[in-house]
Amino acid sequence: MGDLFNRPLKLKDYRYQIEQLQYTQDEVMEERKLRILEAYNDVTSQLATIKAKAENAALYNAQMKISENDFIQGKITIIALSLERARRSGAVTAYAESRISLYNAIILLEMLTNVKIIKEK
Repeated sequence: MGDLFNRPLKLKDYRYQIEQLQYTQDEVMEERKLRILEAYNDVTSQLATIKAKAENAALYNAQMKISENDFIQGKITIIALSLERARRSGAVTAYAESRISLYNAIILLEMLTNVKIIKEK
């Protein structure tokens, strides 16, 4: 007899639990969407950065060849050559660091979306 009277209360409690679970699931999905959006924006930003750093490294590589030639011809001193080499080294290092940052951002995006972006050779 008691079960008959408690049934509506149990159903109401069950519905409340289901609503709470649905709310929690929606909250988790929204958080995941935000993390995916942040990861996507990070990849986009890293792509723009790596492009600029690659161009910079290429320019310094070309400048280094010119400077080496100028040094051989006696147009510049060893100090000037050393400064060019340091600039080139900085540009190449910045490019390498940018590549690593881009790779890490892509891996995070892959993990969040379960979509393979980088193809293995």
